[in-house]
Formats: sequence, structure tokens, C-alpha cells
Amino acid sequence: MKWIRALAPTLLALVVVLLVLGRADPSRVAGPEFVRVLELAPHDVEVGDRLTLIGDGFPSGKSARVVFRGTLYRPGMAPVRGALVAATGSVVGPERLEVDFSEAVQRLFASTAGGLVHTTFEGDVEVGFAAAAVGAPPVSGVLTGTTLDVRPSVAANADESGRDGARVLEALGIRAGAIGSGLSVDSVQRSSRAEVAGLAAGDILARFDGVRVASRADVLPAPGERRATLQVFRGREVLELSISVEGVAATLPSARTRGPVLVLGALLIVLLFAAPLPVTLARSAQRVVTRLRARVGPAQTAATARAWLRGLARIVSGAWPSSPPVAVADAAAIGLLSAFSFGPTLVSTRVDAALLFAVAASALTAAALAGQPTTWRGLRLAAHVAWQHVPPAVALATGIVAASSLKFLEIARAQGGVPWEWLAFRNPATLVATTIVASAALVEVQSRPRGVIERLLDDDRVDPPPQTPTVRSMCRFHRTIVAGIAAATFLGGYTLPGLSAAGQDGSTALQFLGALWLLAKTGLVLLGVACARLAGPLLSVEERSSYAAKATLPLSFAALAASILWSRWGLSATAQAVVSGGLAVTACLMAVALIERIRFAWVHAHGEGHVSPFL
Repeated sequence: MKWIRALAPTLLALVVVLLVLGRADPSRVAGPEFVRVLELAPHDVEVGDRLTLIGDGFPSGKSARVVFRGTLYRPGMAPVRGALVAATGSVVGPERLEVDFSEAVQRLFASTAGGLVHTTFEGDVEVGFAAAAVGAPPVSGVLTGTTLDVRPSVAANADESGRDGARVLEALGIRAGAIGSGLSVDSVQRSSRAEVAGLAAGDILARFDGVRVASRADVLPAPGERRATLQVFRGREVLELSISVEGVAATLPSARTRGPVLVLGALLIVLLFAAPLPVTLARSAQRVVTRLRARVGPAQTAATARAWLRGLARIVSGAWPSSPPVAVADAAAIGLLSAFSFGPTLVSTRVDAALLFAVAASALTAAALAGQPTTWRGLRLAAHVAWQHVPPAVALATGIVAASSLKFLEIARAQGGVPWEWLAFRNPATLVATTIVASAALVEVQSRPRGVIERLLDDDRVDPPPQTPTVRSMCRFHRTIVAGIAAATFLGGYTLPGLSAAGQDGSTALQFLGALWLLAKTGLVLLGVACARLAGPLLSVEERSSYAAKATLPLSFAALAASILWSRWGLSATAQAVVSGGLAVTACLMAVALIERIRFAWVHAHGEGHVSPFL
């Protein structure tokens, strides 16, 4: 047939191809068609150990290429996905292959910018042998779903990582001890993140974000991470839990950050103490000096110490309650702030930052409404007072976002006891937010402020209308609570230096000291508010509302947005520590520099203070 004759060349070509492809290869028949990899042991290795691969069909006397493909999990770091680590193994029997775990192989698994760290590998292991015949494909086998822990023999930052891990556990509300393979959960604090996640006493914490846990140093969340995954053994049951880790602070790695922070401090000393002040700050400093001279009197060099002591005595005496309602308001504010340091045993598990701020704002709004002679003037002033609390409320949300919680207990646990661990110095946005929240204590129910400390520091040019004891007590309560909120949210709360919030819960003495520490920070904020009022111009209620709308509110929203972006960015622990330490040093030096400039200008009628008299 014609169509058969036409297709004959094509059919002949197909037959030739099939014969060529189907021809037996003597070289491949001589060797194994494939190998099988059944097991990897041990699953926890150090330098000097031997990795053993058990399988079938390993050609005796040959070397093998062993490739690890998968994900590398490291404490405090983002997982490295798609990692590939290659090593060389030797066949010691038809069912056994060994790999020398040398320092070079360890570096491939565990080397990071900060040195060698504990690494958990999870993925596949491929074993390949070169083909016996030239040009033939290699023979290989794959072991899927295996895990390997690489633990460096000597870790330079092991102690530091252990302290950080212990702090993370305390911040999450977990008390646990190492048992060799995992952490045994001894107790879970009430209303903590761990209890919300479903963790319970008696559980075994086996994995934290993919890292097999053997010590507290393995419990470190990655930078910018919001939730961590836990693998928990509860009896014979294996649970996968998710826990919030947003806002869990890390300690300052001194070895890597001390140098940059010291250099920054030296530059700031020259800039703040030697260079002239900007015009705005110079005008504010001169206003402070003028009002101090009006209240305390001009101070000569010989009488400087006596003048400062006389001014301090007047400030302390002015802060003393002037009537029973004011004393009751002070006692209520101090008692409420002190209760936060006693952990889950008192109100701190139920009262959150936003609720307490709303209570303080409501108290001052009620004082504005009750302290005016007519209802219309009271409603108008109350509206101004309420509006002026909107920017600080937005700024307070910045600290809540940074700590990932509304509760004062969780906010305190997200911070440490030293300044560079406070939320105020987490990033520049939280430092700005701290100032805005504290400025809520400047809100008044009259044009000329008059309160706890500020009464002795006001300008005498304007006589304020008299206040009833009830209105004065509400103002005192508002000012103290706002200062306490700023201290509890941004300045470390009741956490003592060198300790943690969770670590203080078990000791009544430490809780009492924590309450005093929080009250001391509250007093420091009140003193800063008094200085701010002393340095600022006297504004009417309408002018303060206009300033809140045009400047403070946009700045609050900008700080909130910047803080959210900062947390999503996720700096490394070292970079975050440099930023926090630098901001803390900057704030302290600026405060000291301003005090020194004011002191010098107060003592000397002319001139500006410098470190060197020749500048």
C-alpha cells in the first residue's frame, strides 16, 4: 500500500532508536542498580563524631558524596531554607557508610556572622556514588524527613544566650528546667502568654521554632517574629502550639555593641556640651532660668548649693497634699500603681494600659466640667481636655504594639530592668511616643497650670482662678496616673535592674522593691513634666488644642506607623542592641547637658556653659 511505503523510513528509524535504548549495558549490570538509605545516626553531633548512614547496596571500598538538603534552624535567627551542605563519606560495609564530622563540616552547618551556633537541620540526605562506567549516571539513594542537631563544642556567647533564653521564658510566663532532651515545664504563670497558648505544667518543650531544645539558650525568637511554634510532649501526645513572642526584648550583647555605643557617647559629649544650643532650645533654657530666678532668686556662685537646696525644699513642700481630698487622690494613685508590681496576684492581670489611660482622662474631663461656673463653659473646656488626650492615646498604642499586649503584666515582661531594655529605647519612634504620652500630664483644666510640683515653678504673671479641693484632687490623680502609665509602659515598669518581671513574682520583698522602683520612675516623669512646663510658654486651652491637632497628633500617628514598620523589619539582636544602647546614652547625655547649661546660665548672668571655658 502506498501509505505503508511512505511511512517505512520513519518506522525504520523508530525501530533503530528502540534497539539502541534497549541495549543492555554490561557496566551497569556489574554494579548495583540503586542504593537505599534507611537511617541516620546519631541525630546529635559535635566535632570528632562520626555520622553513620545505614542502608542497602553500598559498594564496598568506595567513597560517597553525602548531600544534606533542607532547612537550618538556629536560635534567635530566621530559618535558612533551601540550604545545601555537602560532605564526603566512606563505605565500611555493604550496609554502613560513615562521615567524619570535622570542623569544616561543622562550619557548613553552624557558621553565622556571630560565630558558631547550635543548628538543627531538617530535610533530606542524599548519598551518591560515581558510576563504574564513564558517562553513566551516578547511583544514589535518598533518606527523607531526617533531623540532625549540630552543637558547637565551644560557643563564645553560650552564657549570654542562656541568659537571653531564660529571660524569654520568663517573659512568656514559663518556668522550666533542662532535662537533657528538652525543657521540663515546672509551672506556667497565670494569664501569661504560655497559658494563653495552651502550655501546662508537666509538659516537655521539645522544639522552639524548629530548633530542638536542650537548654534555655535554644529558646530565642527570630528578630521581628510575632509568633513562635512550639513542639510539646504531653505524656504520649505530641502537640504543636503557637505562642506570641512579639515585643520580647533581648539583652545587650556587650562584646559586640560596647564599642559603637562608646564612640557614639564620645561624639555626643562633644556635640552636647561644647557646641552652642539651637535657637529653640536656647530660648527654652533661658525661659527656665528666668522663671527660676523669679521663684528662688538670683544665685551667686558662692550661694549656688544653698539656692538649689532651698528650691528643692520648696518643690517638696509644694508636692505635699494640701487637703484631705488631695491626700485621698494621691493615696489612690500610688496604691493603684504599686499594685502592678505584685504580678498576677492583684489587679495587673485585669487592668490594661488603655483602660487606665481612659480612667485618667475621664477624671480630668470631669474636673474640667465641674470646675467651671457655667455648664456651657464646663462642656467647652471638657471637650478641649478630651481632645488633647487623643494624641497621647495614639502614642500609647505605639508601646502596646511594641509589647504586643494591653496588659501591664505582659508589657513589663517584654522589658528588662536596665534602660537599653526599655521600650522607650526600642527605636526612635517609641522614644518620641514616650515623650508624647508623658505630655498628657501637661493637660490642664485652666490656662495656667497648677499641680503637684509645677505650682512652685509657674510664672507669676497670670493669676489662675481658685480650684476646689475636689477639682485639685482629680488633677493630681490624673497627673500621677499618666506619669505612672508612661513609666510602666515605656520605662521598664516595676522590673528591677538585673532581674526580670516574672522573676520578681515569687518574692514579696522583690515585689515591694519593684513597687518603689515604679513610683520612683513615676516621680522622675513628674519632674520632667514640671521642667517641660517651666521651659514652655504659657498657652491657653484653645492654643493647646490647636497645637495638638497641628503637631502632636500627626507626630503620634507617624511614631505608631514607624514603630510598626520597625517591628516588621526585624533587626538582628546585635543591631537592635546598638540602637537601644545608643538611644539610652543619647537621652541621658541630653538631660545632663541641659541641666548643666541651665545651672551655668543661672549662676552666670551672661554667657553659655561649655565643658571648656575657652570655647
